[in-house]
Amino acid sequence: MSLDAPPVPSPRWYDFCHLSVNLYFSVFHSYRVLTGWRMPAKGPVLLLANHASYIDPPVIGGALPRHIFYMARQTLFKNKTFTRLIRSVNAIAVDQENVGVGGLKASVAVLKAGNALLVFPEGTRSPDGAMAPFMPGVHLIIKRCPEAMVVPIGVSGAHEALPLGGYLPRLSPMMLPTRPGALCVAVGNPVSGSQLANLPRQEAMDQMTRMVAEQLERAHTLNRNRQRPQHR
Repeated sequence: MSLDAPPVPSPRWYDFCHLSVNLYFSVFHSYRVLTGWRMPAKGPVLLLANHASYIDPPVIGGALPRHIFYMARQTLFKNKTFTRLIRSVNAIAVDQENVGVGGLKASVAVLKAGNALLVFPEGTRSPDGAMAPFMPGVHLIIKRCPEAMVVPIGVSGAHEALPLGGYLPRLSPMMLPTRPGALCVAVGNPVSGSQLANLPRQEAMDQMTRMVAEQLERAHTLNRNRQRPQHR
């Protein structure tokens, strides 16, 4: 089994996982999604998101109404059992420092087939929850598949729920006052990939960074507002 090849989707299994993560995050992390309807219902879509926790992929996947593929760092594929699990929900191995040739080909193949692909352009999890500079590999994907729509996504609360080095999640159960560990996902408006592909690389990277940062701030704002004490 080649890790560079796109996984073969299992719709029923994906739907089961989608339902399961939605149930878990809703009950234990006061899960909220802002403007998830902005996700295009069909066609190739490149999803760009900030990355602060291991739970980011299921948090984002559960927020979106269609099946998506994920780019995951190659070191996650060392254990055979875990490899089978994450590939069963459409994970693709990729070089953490940059998009390797195999990962780039697989990513483009997924998009060319009309699917949605989630990328964490920072390349690794943030140690403090703040966004890091984007790696250049994401621009290569857009240049290879300019017909894809690009959708920015911001995830708030994942760093507090399970930060880098953490093992047990910090919970914010529903029906109780909201606290750190509550999760919010904000989905931005789609942008034409061809528009970004035609820009100089650094200009395109700057624009994509701003797009994701805006959605992250939207998600942070909702989390801040609902964690404030309610005065009666």
